[in-house]
Amino acid sequence: MKKKIGFRLAVLLGGLLFLTGAAFANPSFRTSNQNRKKGSTSVENKKKTDKKTDSNSGKKSSPTVTSISEKISASNEELAIIVEINLMRSNPREYAEKYIKPQITSSSSSYWTSCVSDMSKISSLGEFSYAEGLYQVSKAHSTTQGKTTQTGHTRTNGESWSTVIDRYCKKYSSVGENISYGPNNARDIVIQLLVDDGVSSLGHRKNLLSKEYTCVGVSLDTHKYYRYMCVMNFASGWVDK
Repeated sequence: MKKKIGFRLAVLLGGLLFLTGAAFANPSFRTSNQNRKKGSTSVENKKKTDKKTDSNSGKKSSPTVTSISEKISASNEELAIIVEINLMRSNPREYAEKYIKPQITSSSSSYWTSCVSDMSKISSLGEFSYAEGLYQVSKAHSTTQGKTTQTGHTRTNGESWSTVIDRYCKKYSSVGENISYGPNNARDIVIQLLVDDGVSSLGHRKNLLSKEYTCVGVSLDTHKYYRYMCVMNFASGWVDK
């Protein structure tokens, strides 16, 4: 069952720069991502196989957020990030032209132009629904890691991301996680992850533009070193525990 959340928010566009990996040049911005389907054991870019569900289809001119869960614990600020993601997914081509392309300068890396190029090929994607279980996975990580200077997907108690996922769901087909460090504005966060500057795998971009994922949970918290961190968990075939 899907429930509409009566919430819309416009956000301002700002500049951003980031690098990823163990070493990075700009201490203000960083990102991290993983994904997984049932069955695999690799630590980075985990993929698991099980039943797949089709992504939502159709384009909405005024994206909002629907929920597949009865409970909604996310704040309006966190829901605003999902609204921004759905705005982008409603028309990736238009979003790139309006909000990403104008930021490209002569000193911008090729990741910026490749982002616009990739998004220009996509006219519409299904909007993500909110899932309480995915929100709890994201929140559990942001509230604990945010109190430290740590980054990455491993939880502060040493647990792996995949172990935590299984605690909050009855079943799923595939899952992925993006983490942004630095910005706290919805549009800046989404653009940072879409551009994926310095990330050769483009894992964050792929998660946000995925045709497979159908729902998401987003948590925004402060971070001891980067000021802010935003954790996004995506899934298809997700059923809350």
